Amino acid sequence: MKKLVSISPFFSSKVEEIKKMKIGDPLDRSTDHGPQNHKAHLDKLVEYCEVGIKEGATLVYGGKQVDRPGRIHTEPLEANGYCTCRTSLNFSSASGRCLTETLLGTV
Repeated sequence: MKKLVSISPFFSSKVEEIKKMKIGDPLDRSTDHGPQNHKAHLDKLVEYCEVGIKEGATLVYGGKQVDRPGRIHTEPLEANGYCTCRTSLNFSSASGRCLTETLLGTV
């Protein structure tokens, strides 16, 4: 059985804004979000998403590393930065690590 998620119109509009954000070169003024500064930070953000889901949150959008536009595809993903897409988690309660710890990133 698939879990149904009820999202308010306000929250839904914010998710649509997140989906439109441009990920890319932080020196490009049209970029909304650049890469994390190192792999450990990227891994920590992805871990927080996984923890949130284990604690009962529903992943609405994101939660993973993404390919940075403009990357030369013969290079490893890490060659052009550690990009994560903006992430939205829907929590049914006001407890859990993602809600009580400071996250410096895209979650």
